[in-house]
Amino acid sequence: MSRFAALLAIASVALLMFACHDQTAKLSPAEGPMRQMEPKSRAEDNPNSATGTQQFVARDAGLVAEKTVAESVEPSDLPLAPISNFTMKASAAAGVGEHHLGRAYDGDFLPCSGPKARSVFKETRIQAPVDVHEMQHNLDFVDNSVQLAANASAWGVRGGFDASRSKRFSTYRAYQVEKVVEVDDAVALGDPPPEGVYFLWRIHYGRMYEVVLEGDKKEFTAEAKASYIAWSGDIKAFASKTNLTWSVRGVGLKPTGDGLLKLSDPSEVDKYYTADPAVASAVPIFVEYKVIPGKELPVAESFEWESRPDTMPDDGLGYAGRWKVRLEVTESSCSHIDVGHSASVLWFITETGDQYRLTAHERDDGYVYPREFLGETTASGELVLSATMREYEYGLTLKIHEDVLLGRRTMRRKGLRECEAVCDVIGRPDDG
Repeated sequence: MSRFAALLAIASVALLMFACHDQTAKLSPAEGPMRQMEPKSRAEDNPNSATGTQQFVARDAGLVAEKTVAESVEPSDLPLAPISNFTMKASAAAGVGEHHLGRAYDGDFLPCSGPKARSVFKETRIQAPVDVHEMQHNLDFVDNSVQLAANASAWGVRGGFDASRSKRFSTYRAYQVEKVVEVDDAVALGDPPPEGVYFLWRIHYGRMYEVVLEGDKKEFTAEAKASYIAWSGDIKAFASKTNLTWSVRGVGLKPTGDGLLKLSDPSEVDKYYTADPAVASAVPIFVEYKVIPGKELPVAESFEWESRPDTMPDDGLGYAGRWKVRLEVTESSCSHIDVGHSASVLWFITETGDQYRLTAHERDDGYVYPREFLGETTASGELVLSATMREYEYGLTLKIHEDVLLGRRTMRRKGLRECEAVCDVIGRPDDG
């Protein structure tokens, strides 16, 4: 063999070894099929491909639903169920429990039926509960069809889901979460039903008081939505002003008073809502769904909030709400009250029907005053309230001017030491 032929043979062997090594690397468990399953992180990596990330945001609800479409692979190449980035959190419908975790739901979040109406996984593994113990509240607006469908069963949406697309919805929830339970979705996928789109991934247990507002899109407008965000106080009063309807779901939690209060401070939830003794233990209050691996996420139809300035409540913010108030004594015949004395207080005004209730939440003026006034509005739009405490009689006359609360408070002491004092009032909305 010539020297040239020997060199050629050595080169051929080297190339063959390199090719074998390259194929081994491509098919190794760490770098082979599992790596091919990894989805692209951004659609812009390949603008001409369907592979990538599609995202919609349920605005004001704090929910981001994200779908990742993996590269084209055969079902047999998916021994494990890949974890989707999409989650949809919604109010739990009556009857939901741990036995539903992993079960398949259709595109309208209704449980699938038939012989395949079971867990979408070959083996259902329930993770150990995670203790949470938090007291919270939130205000959500339904901005798309997926969010509405997820909550429809819990809310008992009237007139059918399709008919409700012409309506607009909002929910105010005061809740206490005690624990969270979820199904292990990193296990072998079974044989989901053809109509299945989602599976129930997680359940939040606790107590909740939920008030749902709904109205035709001609009534529940962008202006009404903005006004409701700023509203603090009786939700029924707001619904009356804006021609909306309301419904209540109490699941182990109830108000301490008569009103359906929308609060602006989460620290006040345990002050105005309390556990319902009729419900002995924590129950499902929220659920979270994920997309079944290999299924397409339904397209979310966005709901527009029409703009109609005439739907803004006539009196702007209204009297109901939280007010930071400053009082200053302008007249006094009482020896224990000095002219010029001032104080800053926090008032919480609620409305039930035609009656208003004013509650003083804090006082730093050094004097003792009644915590609660009751009254109603006059034909001229003024709010007139009164209260009594021992030998004292109090009166309040208030008026809103350009979102500023103005008025006078009078105090009269009866008996042998009769005297009177008058305070000027000026207050501004408190955003918490």
